[in-house]
Amino acid sequence: MNNRKIVIINNGLALGGIQKASSFLANSFDSLGHNVILLSLYKTNTIYFNLNKGIEFIEPTFDRSTNSPQRYVLRMMLYIRKWLKLLKPDVILSFGEWTNSFVIIATRRLNIPVFVSDRMSPMLSLGLIQNFLKKVMYKHADGIIAQTSYAKNVLNKNTGNCNIKVIPNPVSIVNLVECPKKNQIITIGRLSKEKGHKYLIDAFSKIKNKQWQLLIVGDGTERQSLEMQCIDLGLNHRVTFVGGQIELSNYLSESKIFVLPSLSEGFPNALIEAMTLPIACISTDCVSGPGDIIQNEINGLLVEPANSEMLAKAIDRLIEDDCLRNLLAKNAYKIRDELNADVIVNIYLNFITASISLS
Repeated sequence: MNNRKIVIINNGLALGGIQKASSFLANSFDSLGHNVILLSLYKTNTIYFNLNKGIEFIEPTFDRSTNSPQRYVLRMMLYIRKWLKLLKPDVILSFGEWTNSFVIIATRRLNIPVFVSDRMSPMLSLGLIQNFLKKVMYKHADGIIAQTSYAKNVLNKNTGNCNIKVIPNPVSIVNLVECPKKNQIITIGRLSKEKGHKYLIDAFSKIKNKQWQLLIVGDGTERQSLEMQCIDLGLNHRVTFVGGQIELSNYLSESKIFVLPSLSEGFPNALIEAMTLPIACISTDCVSGPGDIIQNEINGLLVEPANSEMLAKAIDRLIEDDCLRNLLAKNAYKIRDELNADVIVNIYLNFITASISLS
């Protein structure tokens, strides 16, 4: 494959799933010899993800806080178009439902192939205007990357675009740290309503063994509400909030059970990372993602979303049955091969470069 100039458009290098996936692909493409530019649509105040030295990182000089949403969108599209005219890339890969439509608008008639990657649950509404823009503009993308088969079908139905490729996230390996195991359940994720933490806390209050602890890794708008829920349920001495973290090895290594209580997902990175350790995992069978990853009773347990009783029973099973817990963890470990990073990177490259004529 010829080396290409690839512009990846994302929302910066702050903490988040889009930032993690896009920076990983940028570094991978760069390591394969491609000329990679990361064009951020927002200023990054705190950098969580590092880029290879060969990658050019561009971010806007204007800030969201000093612009109305409408003015920011206009300035953002002009900024995108200006830089793409200067850079003249062979292909563009844009990440994120909130901004992909604006990227497509900004690149019209530039004759540069544009591929967009959707990251959230396909059932999540972006609001009336954004939903309309997505329906109208996604048909003009040269290709769409979905993370699950369900998401692909929804995108095809809603946008009419037929060039949709299912590419799951590559797995980021979390290596086991030698440390004593605790009677501890861990969950990792943004503290927002769709992540379903309140149902996990409620389920945790119902488990039989009151000697176990719950560790919540992540931060977000729901943190104060969740902390108050723990106090109301008398759990404040058994539940620990540690905020957002980059390094997860120690937290996962000392825990015995991982729980993903989400009400909706795009493709849950936290789940597949926990499985690589390995650790016994419980996840809600939400739309979409977990059902593509977990085979119930084989490499994890699936429970109904927003069902605290069912989740509590699943946790009790794993607390009481060491053999089942160890079996699920052993089978979960196979995710390392199934979502191997090199394989996923090459699938991305083959898809986004297929439309580029050889020079």
